[in-house]
Amino acid sequence: MHKGFVYILSNKNRTTFYIGVTSDIKRQILEHKTGIGSAFTKKYNLTDLMYYEKIEGMNECINREKQLKNWHRDWKINLIREDNPEMKDLSSDWFLRRNGERILKSSIETRRQIPKQVRDDSISWIWSGVKRHAELVSASTSIIERHFLANRP
Repeated sequence: MHKGFVYILSNKNRTTFYIGVTSDIKRQILEHKTGIGSAFTKKYNLTDLMYYEKIEGMNECINREKQLKNWHRDWKINLIREDNPEMKDLSSDWFLRRNGERILKSSIETRRQIPKQVRDDSISWIWSGVKRHAELVSASTSIIERHFLANRP
């Protein structure tokens, strides 16, 4: 069974809430923060993660989402304040800005854990594969061109 997340987003003034479901909470929040989440969250600038629950099973997540969407605003605020009394953005330390873009911190940390020589060797290996592919395409094109030139009417 796949895990899922139900989450609540809000804007800076905490005037509007959005409840959503995802299987990858960090990716989904990054999408909302960069404006490629939902049209509603983009329109109302809902980028701050107020609350989330990890739930086993996407059907259960969807049921929980529907339940929370039917709640009164005060109930939602009370739920958020149970775990997040100051109503701060829970995802504020999940991302970094690099060259004007937001990126997931864990992807940087993972990259740092790979020794530089291994990274460099991997890049060299990939690049040699790309060059070899280009050589094969070029050779194939030459063979095809010669075939058609030789068999012209």
